[in-house]
Amino acid sequence: MRDRVRGRFEGWATKLNSGSRAALRWIVGIAGFLVLRDAITQLAM
Repeated sequence: MRDRVRGRFEGWATKLNSGSRAALRWIVGIAGFLVLRDAITQLAM
């Protein structure tokens, strides 16, 4: 039973890791967009 539970948790850990990487990419992309937008408005002044 221990091996079966361990296998299940390893599968969940893999899914969480891939999901967190995708979320991090979104966060960095949004932050980059906001910084770029702010820079453009500062240059326009």
